[in-house]
Amino acid sequence: MAALGTLATQNLLNWMLGGATVAANTITGTAYVEVSAGSPTSVSASPIPTATIASRQQASFGSVAAGGSASNSLAMTFSAIAGCTVSGLTIQNASGTQGAAATMWAYGLLATARTLGAGDSLVFAVGSCVVTLA
Repeated sequence: MAALGTLATQNLLNWMLGGATVAANTITGTAYVEVSAGSPTSVSASPIPTATIASRQQASFGSVAAGGSASNSLAMTFSAIAGCTVSGLTIQNASGTQGAAATMWAYGLLATARTLGAGDSLVFAVGSCVVTLA
């Protein structure tokens, strides 16, 4: 996962370059991961419908490593209610069902899209979701 959402990009550039004052629009405390059906972009999370995968999963990320990346410190399990294909992930600032109102902070594609049947689970083991700014 390597791309930032629109608000995160604006805040980072303002902070780095001394532009406008950065508002307190940060992920405070808890981040949530949502799976995407298509290719998420800076303005569209492309969420899988709630009738297919019901909710975002709580995420926790360790400290940023020397190489500039952080990985998940909690396993995340997404259970399919109906068949679907998962192509990407987004990091959101609020819990809730897939597609519920939240601010998207980062997004990216899976190395390989996964096709799930009803009752299947997609599990991201600890350390398998790596966030890198390039």
